[in-house]
Amino acid sequence: MGKTHVAVRLVSALSRAGISVAGFKPVACGDREDAEQLRAAGSDPGLPLDLVNPQYFLTPAAPLIAAREEQRGIDFCALHDSFEALCSTHEVVIVEGAGGWEVPLTGERTLGDLAGEWGSPVVIVAADRLGVLNHLLLTAAAVRRRGLRLAGLLLNSPTGVPSDPVARNAEALKLLGGLPRPVPCPADGSPEWLGLAREWLELPGLRA
Repeated sequence: MGKTHVAVRLVSALSRAGISVAGFKPVACGDREDAEQLRAAGSDPGLPLDLVNPQYFLTPAAPLIAAREEQRGIDFCALHDSFEALCSTHEVVIVEGAGGWEVPLTGERTLGDLAGEWGSPVVIVAADRLGVLNHLLLTAAAVRRRGLRLAGLLLNSPTGVPSDPVARNAEALKLLGGLPRPVPCPADGSPEWLGLAREWLELPGLRA
């Protein structure tokens, strides 16, 4: 369970609550399954796939490598136009990244740069396992350096059954302070998804 699992369930929970919501996958590499799931979960499943996912590479690699392999660049105008179009017709747009925060899109721009241009609140999804704290804290620091609001931390278990050492990641994060409360991944269909959407997106009028 990773970014797509979380993004799809947030979109689905908001849609079921009557919120006009769309999922957005700016860049996809290898296949468009993530984008198709996001589109299907939204309040308008008939959206053109090229709007939900404006940049697609066949090569299953980081966007920088995929673009060079296919000898074409990333169309940033298309990314921005699609994002603005979705924002103009929906109350909420949930954006799913590609890889990690500092994944390069070009030699000069990263996924984090793109998020910074849009000014969106950020939710970090991390595997709840030993060794994740370093990656998670570095990502949190990078998000804040760009002046973005770190809205949430979600810890998901790769096996679905956390062990004692794994479960202590949340404990360590709470002891550090200055971070959003770490939460485990709710079960599919749980009303907790709507509650998390309300918390992370600061939607006080939305009832869980």
